[in-house]
Amino acid sequence: MADERRLLSACICALVVFALSIDAWAEQGLTNCAEQFPGASTTNAPAVAATVSTPASGNVQVCRRSGNASFFALEYDPQRYAPLWVAYRIADTFGEGGCASMTRGDMQCHFKADNVAACRKSKKGAPDPFHSDPLLAALKKPRLGTGAFGGTGHDRGHMAPNNAFSWHACGAYKTFTMANMAAQWGSLNRALWANLEAQVLFWGVKTGPVYVATGPIWKRFPAERFKAIQEGLVDAKRFAKSGERLVKLDGKKLSQNIPRPTGFYMVVFSPGTADQPGRAIAFLAPHTKQEKLSFWYFLATVTLVEEASGLRFGFADEFKQWPDLSYWQALGHKAPSGWDIRGGCKTKPAEPPVPGWMADRPVKERIAMCSSSDPVN
Repeated sequence: MADERRLLSACICALVVFALSIDAWAEQGLTNCAEQFPGASTTNAPAVAATVSTPASGNVQVCRRSGNASFFALEYDPQRYAPLWVAYRIADTFGEGGCASMTRGDMQCHFKADNVAACRKSKKGAPDPFHSDPLLAALKKPRLGTGAFGGTGHDRGHMAPNNAFSWHACGAYKTFTMANMAAQWGSLNRALWANLEAQVLFWGVKTGPVYVATGPIWKRFPAERFKAIQEGLVDAKRFAKSGERLVKLDGKKLSQNIPRPTGFYMVVFSPGTADQPGRAIAFLAPHTKQEKLSFWYFLATVTLVEEASGLRFGFADEFKQWPDLSYWQALGHKAPSGWDIRGGCKTKPAEPPVPGWMADRPVKERIAMCSSSDPVN
């Protein structure tokens, strides 16, 4: 009888591993994330020139979703341990005043604490649920562990930001895969880049939908194309150089040969409505430690971002020239200082009313359910 129980237990474990492998493989490809691209078509996904909707050689294209909800898509470059691009759609899906969304603390407790209620009441809270990517593990692709940037002064910089997916517990969790990270100096990640992400989220919620594509660049940063740099407001001597590798602050090498990005881009496309024409705006920020820089210094044409990134973005060339700032910076379009998606919430609900919230289940089960990729109905 004991042998039979051990055999049954082994079979169950094998089935669980097999099921998780199937779930991981199900995320590969962009088909079930088509709505994240303009025109809801994968042919409009960002792409390396001449590859159209197929990944560049050796890369992996991934759709991040759970059940019938898709969140974001990305193309992962194993040689650089980073996404080539990440794409997502933002619309007003956060409920009135943003209240049908989770705070970061809610998300931390949901995926790190068995007793969610106690964690949410605690001032200490729980750490972020960074995790090594299960799909890349299933595919045996080079990938990063959660401590890969430790001791280098670089943050694990989200490309698909957590706040943009706080309307769904699983969406928030999936942004913490290391496949969604690029090394960013902490001073850049927590200030200029965070402010830009907040502005783009504001555009999506208030005037959306908008389609966003973002990621690192690796070529020399084109400093000569930016007025703020030429006027000395930004110190180009402090920019990361092409070909640099991450090292610890004490000069010691890392166990993995991780390149340092030279900059980061953000492309935003508004498809327009019956009353408004389509528009696009882009930013190309250098990878610098310099503080107190405005992301508006790094306003760019989509064409310049295409040159710097080696990508093409899936909308018409007429939108790829200088943006219409009278629209993007108009009163009502520019995010107020310190704006937060949940700023209109007067009281904190007992539990965030979001899909994927499963506080009554063990934390391992919450993670397993969000890690699955059920076929879209």
